[in-house]
Amino acid sequence: MAKFAGNQADVGAFLSRTGLTGQGQKLAQEILGTGFQRSKGELTTASARALSGFSARSKELGGQGFQTAEQARAFATEIASGSQRKLEIPVLQEIESVAAGIQTPEDKRAANAAEKEQRKSEQLSIKVDLKERLLALDTQIAKAVLDGDKANQALLEKEKVRETLAAKIDTIKTKGLSAELEAKEIEVARVDAAQKIQDITAATAKEKADEAKKAQDVLDGLLQEQALLQATLDGRKEEEQIKQRLAEIMDKNPTLAEAEVKAILEGNQALREKITLQQQQEQLYARIGQTISSGIVNGIQSAIDGSKSLKESLSGILKSLAGIFLQAGIGSFGVGGQAGSGLLGLLKFSEGGYVSGPTPALVGEGGESEYIIPESKMRESMSRYSRGARGSAVIPEAGGSGTSGEGGGTAVAAPIDVRYSVERINSVDYVTADQFQAGMRQAATQGAKQGEQQTLRRLQMSGSTRKRVGM
Repeated sequence: MAKFAGNQADVGAFLSRTGLTGQGQKLAQEILGTGFQRSKGELTTASARALSGFSARSKELGGQGFQTAEQARAFATEIASGSQRKLEIPVLQEIESVAAGIQTPEDKRAANAAEKEQRKSEQLSIKVDLKERLLALDTQIAKAVLDGDKANQALLEKEKVRETLAAKIDTIKTKGLSAELEAKEIEVARVDAAQKIQDITAATAKEKADEAKKAQDVLDGLLQEQALLQATLDGRKEEEQIKQRLAEIMDKNPTLAEAEVKAILEGNQALREKITLQQQQEQLYARIGQTISSGIVNGIQSAIDGSKSLKESLSGILKSLAGIFLQAGIGSFGVGGQAGSGLLGLLKFSEGGYVSGPTPALVGEGGESEYIIPESKMRESMSRYSRGARGSAVIPEAGGSGTSGEGGGTAVAAPIDVRYSVERINSVDYVTADQFQAGMRQAATQGAKQGEQQTLRRLQMSGSTRKRVGM
């Protein structure tokens, strides 16, 4: 009790002193002036931060630092007692007392070496444990790769990142850093791990998208092939080829004008057709030249040896040329929906068809009347046909009533449009007499105009009508 009382007296006197010059004394005075608060048996955050700071300063002075508040107070109390005794005992006793509380350089080196050895051992244990866990995860990842289970593979890759993060945090805690610096290093490690997990997620999503696109490309290729085969059967192979090529170009270059690209593709197709015709003509001319050349040479030789007269040789040449011209004129049937050559090469449209450029063809060979309608007039023609128009009256600007064999049908005039402002009384619509008379006059005017137009059109398009009126 006497010693405790003496220490308390030394502490009280030490705290009241000013002008201290020693760093150890200043540290001890600050420690003794700090009240270490506890909550549920643990130091509060502020007290723990203060203890960490005192420990770091102690190490800077050559001490071992403080693990607990009690160690710090014991250190400060000892410094305070020694400082006070220094004022009361001889100088030699004071030096011995202070020396007893300070480590020698050898002690410091031994303590530091032991601390480093302990940290290294802890870090090696963490590394060994991590490698074991990663080895087990790598085994599971290899199995997922063999099974083609990419979803499970991604989950396992993320688990590796989390295991590595946990080991890194444990390693940081063994470094003996200040609380603030330790927290910053742990936060950096967590951010790095989050970025790696995000990269794995993005790579997995991209791989799925690539696989889906690859499958769609295969399907699109099969559908395009099917469409091209059907178009070949329908006699519109070139049209389908242009359509598919146009879609391919626009998909890769969406900023281009589609109409302009289509016009270029159609122009290129027309040029290819012209080149084909030109090559066929050149082959024909070469064949004609070869026939004439060989015929003249053979004729001269026959005239010399007397086997044929020159007239007979010339007749043979002309006969061969006639065969060539006849074959070129008759030509060959079209194959694969493409036009052939000569008369046999004309495309037939008895079942309908579509052309996008100048195309030699037979029309009307199916034994029934056919409509040949430009695309720009299709909508109006269909509208007229649905209203009952037949023959040439179906096609805008073509005229003809079609009442005779020349027209093939009967033209139907557009309905006369007369509108009134009505007043409904007891579910009955009423108009005034003036409105009714005005509507009749309007109907008569419209009917007269339509009758005049139909008469002129019939006279223009029907020869039999003109004959009946003496024209």
